[in-house]
Amino acid sequence: MTVSKGRNVLPNKRYVGTCLSVSELGQKLFTSARQMGVTDQSQLIILADGARWISQLAHRQSPKAKLILDWWHLKKRLWQTVDWLKRHGLPSKDNRNWAGEISDWLWRGKVGAVLQSCIDLGQQMGLAAPADNSQTQLGENSLQSFYLYLRNSFNSIVDYHLYRKKGCYISSVLVEKTIDLLVCRRLKLRGQNWSRPGADNLRLFRQMMLNDQWQDYWSGGKIA
Repeated sequence: MTVSKGRNVLPNKRYVGTCLSVSELGQKLFTSARQMGVTDQSQLIILADGARWISQLAHRQSPKAKLILDWWHLKKRLWQTVDWLKRHGLPSKDNRNWAGEISDWLWRGKVGAVLQSCIDLGQQMGLAAPADNSQTQLGENSLQSFYLYLRNSFNSIVDYHLYRKKGCYISSVLVEKTIDLLVCRRLKLRGQNWSRPGADNLRLFRQMMLNDQWQDYWSGGKIA
């Protein structure tokens, strides 16, 4: 729901998390989504930071959903590559011009043009062509690594301008805030040491409070 220019609010949200396995998280997400009325026929957008396990979980549980690579993480990855190029000999002016052009193209979802630009720039700098190697072998922030990152995320890079104009969220900032509220503020205090089951039990109490389920729990109500 749009409340003002550039500012949206989720009128219906629910916090879900776990300190245990991915499969455990998947089950909780599936159950919570169904309780909120989300079905296989729902128009669903899933935001992710590029982690492979998130993409796999999304495709497995909601194959019809639109998976979108979070804009903040995408732009962060771009500027890490820009810094790498600066340290590997690309003149500052050329670096700035390339970064501005790539940022504009990514914002409009023109990932094909960006991939070609990475190849062209690599050839100009005498860099090895991108190959099917791990990003670690190439260097985490290298131009080749950025190319592979974009190629692997090709289908989840969208026209962010268009989605933003429609009032959709294009950043996982809400998820980052949820991690802070649900986990960090209580479980990452100085001197604390948790087992996974112990941390998950405390996380559950915080989840109930954030979802306004605290009274229902102590009165014997059913908690998801």
